[in-house]
Amino acid sequence: MIEQISLSEAATFGASPVVLSDLKAINFMYGANGAGKTTISRAIADDSRFPRCEIRWQGNTRLESLVYNRDFIAKNFEQSSSLPGVFTLGESNIDIAKQIEGKSKGLDKLTARLKKLNDSLNGEDGKSGYLGKRQECVQRFEKACWAQKQKYNEVFAEAFHKHRKSMKIFAEKVLAENVTNTAVTRSLEELRAEAATVFANKPEAYPEIARFASVEELKELESHPILTKLVVGRGNIDIARLIQELGSSDWVRQGRPFHAETGHATCPFCQQPTPASLEAQLGEYFDERFERDIDAIQLVTSRYERVARDIGQYLQSLQFDKSGFLDLDAIQLHVSVIQEIVSGNLARLASKVLQPSQSVELKPLVPIVSDIATLVEKTNARIKLHNVTVQNLDKARQLLTSQVWKYIVGELTPALNQHKSELSGIDAAIKGISKSIVDTEGVMQASKQEIAQLERQITSVQPTIAAINGHLREFGFTGFSLELTEDGKSYRLKRENGADAKETLSEGERTFVTFLYFYCLIKGSTSQSGAATARIVVFDDPVSSLDSDVLFVVGSLIRGVFADIQSGMGSIRQAFVLTHNVYFHKEVSY
Repeated sequence: MIEQISLSEAATFGASPVVLSDLKAINFMYGANGAGKTTISRAIADDSRFPRCEIRWQGNTRLESLVYNRDFIAKNFEQSSSLPGVFTLGESNIDIAKQIEGKSKGLDKLTARLKKLNDSLNGEDGKSGYLGKRQECVQRFEKACWAQKQKYNEVFAEAFHKHRKSMKIFAEKVLAENVTNTAVTRSLEELRAEAATVFANKPEAYPEIARFASVEELKELESHPILTKLVVGRGNIDIARLIQELGSSDWVRQGRPFHAETGHATCPFCQQPTPASLEAQLGEYFDERFERDIDAIQLVTSRYERVARDIGQYLQSLQFDKSGFLDLDAIQLHVSVIQEIVSGNLARLASKVLQPSQSVELKPLVPIVSDIATLVEKTNARIKLHNVTVQNLDKARQLLTSQVWKYIVGELTPALNQHKSELSGIDAAIKGISKSIVDTEGVMQASKQEIAQLERQITSVQPTIAAINGHLREFGFTGFSLELTEDGKSYRLKRENGADAKETLSEGERTFVTFLYFYCLIKGSTSQSGAATARIVVFDDPVSSLDSDVLFVVGSLIRGVFADIQSGMGSIRQAFVLTHNVYFHKEVSY
């Protein structure tokens, strides 16, 4: 039986589906011309005619559909000169008839079993059952996968772009990657960092950061021996002992220029006259060796000042790094420390220049500069890797995409395991039910073939001729009758004088004889077998062009079909009556 008919985008039916549900064994549909009755009958006759219409069968078991409408009339009375013979079951062999009846009842039981199996598989509503459970299981997994896609879509959009059109496509990719992906597992931080480069629209290569060139020189200056050397004059002259005992070497050295301004006659410190030999003794005391040491102190100082400037300029240049890989916050922390140390060391060097007899130690900058160099080296390593990636972008994108999917699959492992477990049980049940359906259908097919073989032994086209001609005479249609053609397999309409009556029938005559032919056809078959096949019948406006007397006759014959359906007699399981004639509707449904 048909349980539901959904109609859309067919004739008078628009895009929004119109659903006829809760259909019974006997169904009446009343509507004016143009309401869509014939469209319904055509959809039942051939559900492939309207792709957007859907017929839902009870237990997913399709029955033979016999439809009386204008298409039936055109096919049988307008396109052919003869009617295909209708084979009906005779009564000459009671034993065979009983066998057919028994096998038909057995076929009905198999049909009921098939319905239960299909209901278990598809659900009575066509949506639940094990297939529905499977769909729910799949949808839960698809939602879990989609949640991961939403979580990382902004970062890994490029890796997802071929599989983000729907939940189904994304989940299928996850399942495939779970089986085939052999990429190395990487942390989310690593994947994010590389994705910023590899998945960028137009990644560019960056130059490596220059190394600080004066590290060795800085190391030399910080440990230069002149800084700790006590630079004083010669000790083997008369004045040397006095200067050294007083510790006034630096004081005397600073006063010599002022002594020269007095013509070497007056002491610049005490303003007392000085002996003529003082300047000579001072010259011997501050000899060439002393001057070389003084020059060495000044040279170290000037070199250190230059290296300090180089360090400042170098640190300044680091602020303009465009790669984004350098830790500028760490560099900035070093900058403030370096500035403080350089300032202190320059003060110590200035003190050494003024007082060369004092020992000074510079606070070391090399460890901090070395730390900066290490940061630069690490940054350059990342820049190198980045540049290699840019040069091999396609391969890098493929590799990173694979690694991203590996990470996604890893996070979905619990959902994958649960999905696999649930689906395994459901699929096992579906497999078992499907096998039972196939087996049952096989038994049904064999039973149908046995019934067909039995029918061939006792079916005949002759009873149909007798039945139709009897109805024609009974209701006053005496101007023509049905006779068997020479091939013994078809009928033709003839007048009393033997002439062909097909082209001269009135509208009412043609309608009535067509209905009678259909009425016999629904209880038989156009082949020697099939008369006992379960079927549904549709009567679409069967009383058009008929007078009121014949209208009641047609209604009476159709009610006879209803009686057979209700009593379970014969092969008809369901009937539809569609009409726009209110009088016929009241009569046939009374």
